[in-house]
Amino acid sequence: MDTRRNLRCIIFYFSIYLLVFNQTANSENFESQKIDEFVIQNFPKEELDKFKTFFLGNCSNSKFLNNLRKHESYPQYGTINEWKRVCEKIDKMLTDNPKVIFRNFDFNYLSSKPGKLTAYYQPNILVSNTRTNKYKYPILKKRPGLMLERKKILETYETKDVLLWTNDEVELFFLHVQGSGIGIFESGKKVKISYAGNNGYEYRSIGKILIQKGFFEKKKIEAEDVKNWLRKNLHQKQKILNLNKRFIFFKVNEFKESHPIGSYGEQLVPLSSIAIDRKIYPYGIPFFLYTEENNFNFITFSADTGAAIKGPNRADIFFGSGENAGKKAGKINEKLILYFLKPKVTK
Repeated sequence: MDTRRNLRCIIFYFSIYLLVFNQTANSENFESQKIDEFVIQNFPKEELDKFKTFFLGNCSNSKFLNNLRKHESYPQYGTINEWKRVCEKIDKMLTDNPKVIFRNFDFNYLSSKPGKLTAYYQPNILVSNTRTNKYKYPILKKRPGLMLERKKILETYETKDVLLWTNDEVELFFLHVQGSGIGIFESGKKVKISYAGNNGYEYRSIGKILIQKGFFEKKKIEAEDVKNWLRKNLHQKQKILNLNKRFIFFKVNEFKESHPIGSYGEQLVPLSSIAIDRKIYPYGIPFFLYTEENNFNFITFSADTGAAIKGPNRADIFFGSGENAGKKAGKINEKLILYFLKPKVTK
């Protein structure tokens, strides 16, 4: 390890120490319980099968070890050799007994203060190749001249910047939030609308803005609440949307019956792929979600990231594609401790 990497590692570990120290000072821990006992009691056979499938898929994927090695945290989440050894063992040892996982992995976390688990999905959105009185909201591609805040982009874009037009500004905004979707023409033809970049501004949650401004009294609101409010308050809609200055640009690809590709470069899998804080965790490692309501206590894999996903106990779980997935995803907001699985070091 050269001097530059040593310095980067020292800076990384010091920043993690400060992060954990600050977050645990006034921790509001869940009820204490040994995590191995908890997982064994809440780990059905299908979860073991899923774990084995995705874990072995990672083992055979060169991206995983490359991501691990290049991440600023290396070797906090295990060395290359440790992961290679556990990959060789798991294929032979994993049966119907979840204790096998604990004989080969340590479950660790970076902070005991609960964060938040939310969910995301791939939305469907109606589109047209031409602008009409109905289809008048632009889905834009990226170019240097559009690196402005949301309001100014919508005031200055040109026809050459438009990929497609859509009929619903609210659904278009949520396409921006989700980062990708499926465009559906009136003929029934479908295209893939994929993430192609952003304008560099920080993301602001519209839900939080509506709460801060007193439009909602409750502390937690769902995506459908936000959509309904925007559609009922047309005179304030654009002003509220513009408070999130972040703007997403897209590209259009041929549609295939598949889920979107995450930042890891692999297809997202419903209820198995999560978005994490890329500055803290590398892609590809397994995580156990420990939620206060016990609704999502299972093993997942880091495959994506997002502007709103920040902190050691923050994750966004992929729910799938379409309207039904969107309604379910919009309801998820749970306290979370994020456990990462690290190969046990055998002596």
